[in-house]
Amino acid sequence: MQQSALIIIDNTNILNKDWFPYKDMAEKYNYAWEILQPNTPWAWNVKTCYEKNQHNVPLKTIQKMADAFEAYPTKTSKQG
Repeated sequence: MQQSALIIIDNTNILNKDWFPYKDMAEKYNYAWEILQPNTPWAWNVKTCYEKNQHNVPLKTIQKMADAFEAYPTKTSKQG
């Protein structure tokens, strides 16, 4: 079996439709894939996320992103 490179996609995947194309491409090329969510105690605290962001994203924008976030489906991984 040929070893494949590890590919990491770091994006603001707020809606499931945002990350589905990456999943579909991984499955098309028989890559294992996994969706990970942050597990820090402050991950869903909008004010703390605003304070920690280094891209000057306004607080209102972060709040809108949090409000629009769709929970990931139960199946968030597949072995290649």
